[in-house]
Amino acid sequence: MSVFTKKAFSSSRCSAYTIKRKTGNLIWAFARAIFLIGFSFAILYPLLNMVTRAFMEPQDLYDSSVLWVPQHFTLANFEIAIKGLNYGEALFNSVWSTCAATLFQTASCTFAGYALARYNFPFRKLAFGLVIFTLIVPPQLTMISSYIYFNNLHMLGTEWPIMLMSLTGTGIRAGLFIFIIRQSFKSFPRETEEAAMVDGAGHFRTFFSIMLPASVQVVVTVVLFSFVWYWNDVFFVNLYNREFWSLSNCIDMASYQFTTYPEFQGFSEFDPVISNNFRSVAAILIISPLVILFIVLQRYFVESIERSGIVG
Repeated sequence: MSVFTKKAFSSSRCSAYTIKRKTGNLIWAFARAIFLIGFSFAILYPLLNMVTRAFMEPQDLYDSSVLWVPQHFTLANFEIAIKGLNYGEALFNSVWSTCAATLFQTASCTFAGYALARYNFPFRKLAFGLVIFTLIVPPQLTMISSYIYFNNLHMLGTEWPIMLMSLTGTGIRAGLFIFIIRQSFKSFPRETEEAAMVDGAGHFRTFFSIMLPASVQVVVTVVLFSFVWYWNDVFFVNLYNREFWSLSNCIDMASYQFTTYPEFQGFSEFDPVISNNFRSVAAILIISPLVILFIVLQRYFVESIERSGIVG
């Protein structure tokens, strides 16, 4: 076999292998896309169905032929939901209470995580173990003792119990946030702090000028998760301050107001179809600020997940 023939044979084999590999990659990419699209649709289907039904009039809700596109498009559902929820007051209460609790909890968890990661003190491992232990203790286990404690302090019926829990690092999922922040600070080399101390920086200046700015992405993760959990919290609000009118706990209070408006005369006051549709519209109004928040902070959130130790 000549040299030319060998080169031609080798070239044909390489071309066949390249075509086979590209074909396999194309098939795998197509199958993966189909799987992801189907999986995403299964997750988003309830939300899509809820959004489409929010623009339907009552006759469309009872019409089995109406699935996705309403025959009688209306915005009255949102207008009635806003009235029934007293959306302005509930939104204001939710924003200020959630922002305050998130700020307090982020600060306390950041200090605790930094101390557990960078300082050596007696029983440090025991303290971190107790922090992890709080992740597996359900809040229902401590609700009676905490209720009695805050009742003795005459704080029930106010926002002080939730604020104090956030400020002391014992709020909602505080153990998880301390763990995330500890993992981030633990990844920094010791030389960073040593160089700062050589330049005359103390502990607080090192923390606020060097360590904290380098962990902005992780702090954003804590802020986002904490904000979402406090925004959706119903358990602690109803336990300590049942009369607090926030978006998370006002749906049940306002459910039956939905059918008292003239637009829905002729329908039963306790009609489950209309009542459930109202709850769906109210849920859309409640999660809308969270969706906007995630869209604005999406870049920081993705970067923080990579550095926080949640994956990898």
